[in-house]
Amino acid sequence: MTAFITDYSRTLAADEEVLIHCAGATAVRCLEGEDSFDIRPDDKNPVAMELGIGFTYKKPFNSLRIKNGATAQTIKLAIGDGTIHDNRMVGQLNITGGIKSAANPTVSYGAVSVGSTATLIQAANANRSSCLVQNLGAAPIYIGSDSSVTVSNGIEIPVGGSMEVKHIRTVYGICASGTQDTRYMEESTS
Repeated sequence: MTAFITDYSRTLAADEEVLIHCAGATAVRCLEGEDSFDIRPDDKNPVAMELGIGFTYKKPFNSLRIKNGATAQTIKLAIGDGTIHDNRMVGQLNITGGIKSAANPTVSYGAVSVGSTATLIQAANANRSSCLVQNLGAAPIYIGSDSSVTVSNGIEIPVGGSMEVKHIRTVYGICASGTQDTRYMEESTS
């Protein structure tokens, strides 16, 4: 069979239902739409559709029933007899804090004696993927993201315990008394 792609576009009222004849089709993809709606190839089980969603079926279908949701909208479908790729990203992508690349990963580790005043365990690192902090001392340590950390407001790491830090800010530690053997292992990308 020769591959075909048909663009079907229609403005549908809320809850409107339409039937499309498309003999031999095996694929459908939503190219335009503001809200979800259902499709039913050959009046079989309904499948929820929305912008960017597509399906390829093993068996051809001859009709496609569309049932709109509760909002009037214009929909556009690509219907064909093979996988439909239109090489477009659809929808919205929000990125906060940038994208970290896995290129050139580095690992650093070391030991710090955390005392009864806030002690820097690791400096801020914009390329940090994670930093594991482990307490090998004889008493709990408390960590925070700045030098105002105290035993009353810090996050406790019990004796023998550890905690993974995912933020990129500084990591400080403090203990109630004495000094505690604290280890860190930081992974970052450049």
